[in-house]
Amino acid sequence: MSEIRIVATVIAKDNEVDFVKAATKSIVEPSNKDEGCLQYELHQDNANPNIFIFFEIWKDQKSLDKHNGTQHLKDFIEKIEDKIDSLDVKLISKIA
Repeated sequence: MSEIRIVATVIAKDNEVDFVKAATKSIVEPSNKDEGCLQYELHQDNANPNIFIFFEIWKDQKSLDKHNGTQHLKDFIEKIEDKIDSLDVKLISKIA
């Protein structure tokens, strides 16, 4: 199986940027420890601090599926769901 690559974009509500920043930072360490995680990074947009972007690489679909079922991810989603304007997850493929 080939690696699974994800770009996930979280856009915080204007008055919730600090909360969302702390929450997004808190999910990185446990996610990096998940079986099959090859990369799990968090970035913040330089032009718009409301935008947080995760870059993820997973060994395979099974590893991503396990991550999606973890309690730390479920808790994270529940924590931020009313503090964000949107969450967009894209499955991407490396082409070069």
